[in-house]
Amino acid sequence: MAPEGKIAALATRFGNLGFSTKVLLAVLVPALLICLGLGFYMTERVGRDASQRLDEKGQTVRNLLVKISAVPLLTYDYEVLDEYVKEVLRDHEIVQAVILGRDGRPVTTTSGAPLALDSKNYRLFKGQIRHLEREIGQVEVTVSLAGYRQAVRDDLLFLAAMLLVLLVGGLLVSLIISRAVSRPIRELAGAMEQAADGDLTVRAVARSGDEIGFLALTFNQMLSQLQTRDQALADHRRHLEEEISERRQAEMRVLEQREFLDSVMNSLSHPFYVIDVNDYTIKLANPAARLGQLNEITTCYALSHRADHPCDGVRHPCPVAEIRQNRVPVVVEHVHYDATGAPRYVEVHGYPIFDAQGEVVQIIEYNLDITERRRAETLLKKILETVDDGFVVIDRDYRILSANRAYCEWVGKAAAQVIGGRCHELTHALERPCFDDGLECPVHQVFATGRPARATHRQVRTSEEGVTRVVELKAFPLRDEAGQVTSVIEIVTDISEQVRLEEQLRQSQKMEAVGTMAGGVAHDFNNVLQAIMGYTELLGQRLEADSPLRRYLEMILSSATRARDLTRAMLTFSRKQVSEPVVLDLRELLVGLEKLLPRLLGEAVELEVRIAEGDFLVLADRSQIEQVLINIAGNARDAMPDGGLLTINLDRINLDAADAKARGYGEPGTYNVIAIADNGIGMDREVQAHLFEPFFTTKEVGKGTGLGMAIVYGIVKRHDGYVNCYSEKGVGTTIRVYLPQLQGGRVDPGAALATTLAPARGGSETILLAEDNPEVRQMIIEVLRGAGYRVIAAENGEEAVALWQKNREDIALLLFDVIMPKLHGKAAAEQIMAQGGQPPLIFLSGYSENHIHRQGIIEPGINLVQKPVSAQDLLRKVRKILDAAGPNL
Repeated sequence: MAPEGKIAALATRFGNLGFSTKVLLAVLVPALLICLGLGFYMTERVGRDASQRLDEKGQTVRNLLVKISAVPLLTYDYEVLDEYVKEVLRDHEIVQAVILGRDGRPVTTTSGAPLALDSKNYRLFKGQIRHLEREIGQVEVTVSLAGYRQAVRDDLLFLAAMLLVLLVGGLLVSLIISRAVSRPIRELAGAMEQAADGDLTVRAVARSGDEIGFLALTFNQMLSQLQTRDQALADHRRHLEEEISERRQAEMRVLEQREFLDSVMNSLSHPFYVIDVNDYTIKLANPAARLGQLNEITTCYALSHRADHPCDGVRHPCPVAEIRQNRVPVVVEHVHYDATGAPRYVEVHGYPIFDAQGEVVQIIEYNLDITERRRAETLLKKILETVDDGFVVIDRDYRILSANRAYCEWVGKAAAQVIGGRCHELTHALERPCFDDGLECPVHQVFATGRPARATHRQVRTSEEGVTRVVELKAFPLRDEAGQVTSVIEIVTDISEQVRLEEQLRQSQKMEAVGTMAGGVAHDFNNVLQAIMGYTELLGQRLEADSPLRRYLEMILSSATRARDLTRAMLTFSRKQVSEPVVLDLRELLVGLEKLLPRLLGEAVELEVRIAEGDFLVLADRSQIEQVLINIAGNARDAMPDGGLLTINLDRINLDAADAKARGYGEPGTYNVIAIADNGIGMDREVQAHLFEPFFTTKEVGKGTGLGMAIVYGIVKRHDGYVNCYSEKGVGTTIRVYLPQLQGGRVDPGAALATTLAPARGGSETILLAEDNPEVRQMIIEVLRGAGYRVIAAENGEEAVALWQKNREDIALLLFDVIMPKLHGKAAAEQIMAQGGQPPLIFLSGYSENHIHRQGIIEPGINLVQKPVSAQDLLRKVRKILDAAGPNL
């Protein structure tokens, strides 16, 4: 703000002050300014006088001490210095005088160390004592400021006393002026205020004959005149009021109901109309009903529909026409247009108004704008219709209030059939709620706890009859404004595929673990069988042809052979048995089995084989596929203890992606299907769930290993096929084997002819044998020596290398077990080769060739004999390798 503006503002504030205050300020402000000026002057004078006195005293003391202290200080005459100091201290204002030597320490006894300077002390001077231009000491003199401070205080007390006197005087002057001037003015002003409020009887008091007294008399005369005129006006007003009183009362009675109705209508936030049923004109409307300016538009259809005729009742049912016809309230939904022409969804509520004869003459109509609700419902509906999960809204009676497309398709019903139905009837095909049957019901849990819940259900009803599905149910509460759960949103998710994949993974892991164990057991068992079969053959060679003991040997050999087949089955199950796939015609395979199976099934079981037209070519191991069919047929025979019918059907099927997903297995393509069906005792669901698990059997102890169907499963999976089972208790069982169809190619029936081998020939060569199992090692020694060979035996690879070094000139063949302690067969053979030896080599192993090649123990193409091997087969292999090596070993 400019200085001129500030001065004007101060002047305005001063003018608004009371008269007494102005007088008081006029007296006190000058007095205060005079006191302040006098105080500054006296303070400056006292300070100037004190400074001058200190300067003069300091100069005198300096001349005295500095000049006369040099000689005593040089001569160390400290007593003289003490006298000088005492002389200085006789001045009562000097509180300390100190003479310091060259080291800065006091040399007199009259004072201690120099005093610290503060508000009470003042360093008068600090000077050097010199002799011949050389400093020999210092002098410090300190004076007290008490006297000077007292002088200042005296001046301030004088100023305060003067200020007090001026203040008291100003107050007395102000009081006198106030009583003489301000009081009459305030009394006159009070009388004026009362007159302004309507009290014309008030009178001002004239206390003096001055101007103020004259003003009070004039004011009283004016009030007397006003009082006379006011009385006349009051009489005239009373007459007028009496004249119009009756008119007002009549108008009030007429308008009372209209005003009440208007206030009610105007308080409504929704559009409100009163419409004539004859010509559709609007008789009454609140401000919210206008949707803009009415102008000349008076019909309801022109206002809300922007139309020139009433609603025809086809697209929009007309509430006026329906009420006139039915004489009852109605609620309909319309599309209205606002002042900008934009459409708005409204819910129209209409109520009839009857005349004295009971006829409908008008209707009351009010509208609720539901545009945003309709948009939200439409958006939500579009969202829910696009998802694949089922969404339903369920009330406390477990009735479905709303359902999306996915749910309707899932239960195989139209939306009209779903809405209003109970969730347990539609979703689970139950007559009562799930929780009444002991099932977990998430909807029931939400109503009970108010928190979201979830559950997993099986065997639920779907649009696909006969197909069992697994669904995950998730329920969430819907609350009203009070927070109470009024309904539940339930999400139905089909997780059948996920569950199926999880079960397949668990089954695969289980089969892999058992397969690993089966491979290890088969390896050790092969060594046992090798000794049993070898010694049985050796014993048979020593018995006479007509010996009665030969029958026992044959039984032992037959049992060992069956054990070998079982071991190979275990290796097949564990995928450690070598597979020899060929182009195989399943038609020809079944024709051959049709002659073999009756002996396996027995006379009580009838066999029927049905083969469709066409070629049924697969790439498969013939012996393994035969084993699959024999195992299934054997199980079927056991399921028909009293006889029955076994049917084998061979056909072809094309699976597309939808079929594969619906069945729960298979890749799209063409498959040859072998269906083996019996009418035996059948299986329940619990048994079917474990059918293909290893070592699972329902047979008595000793009558089944539990590997039959597990082997079937393993062989079919190795051939990229699928196997499934359908069975009902007391009806029978059908096993279907799916094998991929091989496109093109034919099978030569004469390609697989059995060859009869001549008895093995012996020899006289020296063979180095390395085998860690003592029974197997001794059996092979007996077999080889019985054929004329010379055998050098070692228990492990290290001993074999040592024996080679001693007998390298004589050894013609190496016969090594693959897996041995200390040094396995391959490493031992490599050390022998590194020493320059090149004898032919045969490996022995309880594992299959496929397994040890996969483990990287030996390379493919190496001569390998799998245990257990018959004596004749071993001798043939040894002779074949020796003959191939030639005589120049």
